[in-house]
Amino acid sequence: MKNSFIIKFYIFAVILLAVNSQPCFAQNVNKQNATPFFTHSIGVQFNPYLDQSFFNGDIKKYVFAGRYIFENKEGISFGPEFSGNYGHNDALRWHTINLGAFFRYTFLHKKKVRPFVEASAYYQWNQMKVIDNTYDNGRENEIKNHKFGYYVAPGISFPLYKRKLTLDFFVKCSTDTFLNGRNFIPSIRIVYHF
Repeated sequence: MKNSFIIKFYIFAVILLAVNSQPCFAQNVNKQNATPFFTHSIGVQFNPYLDQSFFNGDIKKYVFAGRYIFENKEGISFGPEFSGNYGHNDALRWHTINLGAFFRYTFLHKKKVRPFVEASAYYQWNQMKVIDNTYDNGRENEIKNHKFGYYVAPGISFPLYKRKLTLDFFVKCSTDTFLNGRNFIPSIRIVYHF
């Protein structure tokens, strides 16, 4: 009696699994064909800061940035961001490092030319070191500063190559001063979409 019940239970379980496995396989096929909710991108920037002191050769300043981007179909993107600058002249050497996150909304995200606005909040490390003591004037040889910061940036994004590369032109605005000594600074970024 027990053996027949166990055999019937196994047959019922096998039939139940066979009947239920067909919709499961169909769902897996649909999941493979469906587009993901979020796509991924990497944005990078590295360039000398082009101002009068760069062309005169007095001060060399360089800007860098990197970000990992999560994007959805509605034009919303966000992710971690790493940026900053460094430079030197005959008397000083300095660097600024920002580590934070950003949020971006792209208008007309299905068009070729896409306006956007983004905001970023970050923690900033600044360090300046005197490398020529004749310019010291009794001050400290090394100055460090740490603070929270932010910026808001309107801009425009242009596709470059089969929508895999885009070029962003934007203007960062903040209550803090940027590398140019002002509260706003134009900038560019190349983004690789995968």
